[in-house]
Amino acid sequence: MSGKVSRKSSSKVSKKSSKSVPQRAKPASKKRIQPLVLCLFMVGVFFLVFLSIQPTVGRLAVPHRVQNIEFSTNGCLDRTWVLKVLQLQKEMELNDVDVQACRTALLRASQVIDVDVERVYPATLRVRIRERVPVFKIRSSDGHKVYLFDADGYVFEQIGISKEKLSHIPYVLGLGADRISVGNRIPLIKDLYVFWNLARRHAPELVKKWRMAVVDEQAYNLMGHLPFIEVRAEEVRSILFKKGSYEVQLEKLEYILNDARKRHQLPLQRIDLTVPDRAYVKPGRTSAEDIRAPNTGL
Repeated sequence: MSGKVSRKSSSKVSKKSSKSVPQRAKPASKKRIQPLVLCLFMVGVFFLVFLSIQPTVGRLAVPHRVQNIEFSTNGCLDRTWVLKVLQLQKEMELNDVDVQACRTALLRASQVIDVDVERVYPATLRVRIRERVPVFKIRSSDGHKVYLFDADGYVFEQIGISKEKLSHIPYVLGLGADRISVGNRIPLIKDLYVFWNLARRHAPELVKKWRMAVVDEQAYNLMGHLPFIEVRAEEVRSILFKKGSYEVQLEKLEYILNDARKRHQLPLQRIDLTVPDRAYVKPGRTSAEDIRAPNTGL
């Protein structure tokens, strides 16, 4: 009896002892490693964000006065005109320059197509302008102003173009000058420019002596194109072209002028190239004054 009791009691003791023994705890280092990784990750993110905004913060925090204006254009406008339009104050900070307002002010000039104004830190304002290129000109009805056309027929006032350059831009006659105003677009100019540009490529030395073009605006409005173009030049009072086959007509013109030079018959009164396979020539000496536009002032 005593032996059995001792066995039971020993088994109970062993069970109790096994329950009382605590389980092995996880190392504290594993518990701390996850918050540490997260903390390092957040520090890295904040550092990258700081690096990305640091230049902007530096610009806003440190004053930079405008010390230089970088200016470029494809035309005749100059730095003096730009400064006059922008009216920047002396010792003005670069951050205080309203680039959109500067752009708007420069675009008010009809000669300007587009403007790009930007701040270039630490102290430079960059201004880039794209201008209209004049291809023809017309005198106002009162004779006091000369308006210019670009290749699309847009009417604008010239700024900074020298008298020498203006003198080589051909006049256009046949348009209602009293209806011409800045900002208008005259469609027939586009047709005229296509012809003029083709002639310049084919016979550049010849076109240099062309002083004006005469067009029929009414015929253009009815037909949608210029059926005839008259050119007035130094050597010929009037040269008449018809629409189409311009290369053939230009070859005829060069032949006639070369022959007339050899015979000392220049200047000629008229050359009509509108009849196929023929060219009508009217000889006669004409004063140079007859081929100049009236009251050019140039």
